[in-house]
Amino acid sequence: MLHLWLVRHGQTDWNVERRLQGWTDIPLNSTGQAEADELGAALATVSFCHIYTSPLRRALETAERIQVYVGAPLTCDDRLKERGFGRLEGRVRGEDRETEPDVGVEADEAVRIRIQSFLEDTAKRHSTGRLLVVTHGGIIRMCLSMFGHTLAEPLDNASVTAIQMSQGRAHIHLVNARSPLFRQAATDRESSAMPTD
Repeated sequence: MLHLWLVRHGQTDWNVERRLQGWTDIPLNSTGQAEADELGAALATVSFCHIYTSPLRRALETAERIQVYVGAPLTCDDRLKERGFGRLEGRVRGEDRETEPDVGVEADEAVRIRIQSFLEDTAKRHSTGRLLVVTHGGIIRMCLSMFGHTLAEPLDNASVTAIQMSQGRAHIHLVNARSPLFRQAATDRESSAMPTD
């Protein structure tokens, strides 16, 4: 079985300001750096065979800081980038959006296609083991929705969502976990999660 531990990147200044980041390459702030280090330390005794990350700086730096603790090889994958928001990037969430249709926002279906492509390729490359996937809130939320899970609350920075992949089905262990206890909770649930189609 393949276990995917999805991590949302650490905090950025634009997270604090509630701005849409999309493909704009915003770095971690000092809080985000500390969050990544804290998460890395919490994961130090968990065995990962590989780390995959979005190439955007906020995710890549999170992944690199975690890698110091877990020691697994790291690969950037463009398919893990956040949804592109076009001309809306940099706007504060909740601001009035432009009414014209072509503002460059990446379509839901385009995001699904690249996530599905990543999942399929990853399953071929790693039939078993535990992978750490450092990405973005929109990607994790879309991934969960593809497995029939609706997430009501926002995803926290540096949170962990754990999914087990087996024979084309997903078993969701943990969603949006920040507690120091998440590591034990996730490993305990890897053999007892409820399946979803």
